[in-house]
Amino acid sequence: MAAYTVKCASLVPKSSCRFHRIFQACLPSTANGTYLLSSQLPKRCLQTTAVCHKTVAGRIKRSKGEKPVMYEEINPPFTIGVTKGWTSQHTANLEGEDYKAERILEDMFIRRFLFGTFHNLIVSEVVIKRRANQIILACMMLRSLPPKQYYFLIGYTEELLSYWYKSPVKMEIQLVLDKPIYKWI
Repeated sequence: MAAYTVKCASLVPKSSCRFHRIFQACLPSTANGTYLLSSQLPKRCLQTTAVCHKTVAGRIKRSKGEKPVMYEEINPPFTIGVTKGWTSQHTANLEGEDYKAERILEDMFIRRFLFGTFHNLIVSEVVIKRRANQIILACMMLRSLPPKQYYFLIGYTEELLSYWYKSPVKMEIQLVLDKPIYKWI
């Protein structure tokens, strides 16, 4: 069996070569600076783990019935578009449309701006709807501030976002006393 080796091909010194730094601790080297390939290593040196096919992203962890969960949170991610609606509605994902990435970044910025403006008041997901040239923001908020302050914050948000995005922005909010609970998990 022929021994195949890999030489660190770089004009920079050996200690700063990226290939050398990554594999220095992993692969045994010979005296002349060559490294043994993984096929030449003994089998017991290779450590593997079992593949985990368990999908946990976007799912609520189960407890003994003391955790309140909203309707949007109880549905797993694969039910989006079936029993759960999209939180961003626009036409950029249609075939032949441009500016897909820009819409996603704008939606992220709008959500962060709203969560910063209405700190600890938004209890549901913010739904962003784009119709023609208009942006509509819909969400549920806690009723913990006086109405005068809500009117100011809504006007402030609509004006700033309208100025930044050069299109009319309208907020549709619903005030609730508590976080709406769909189920206890």
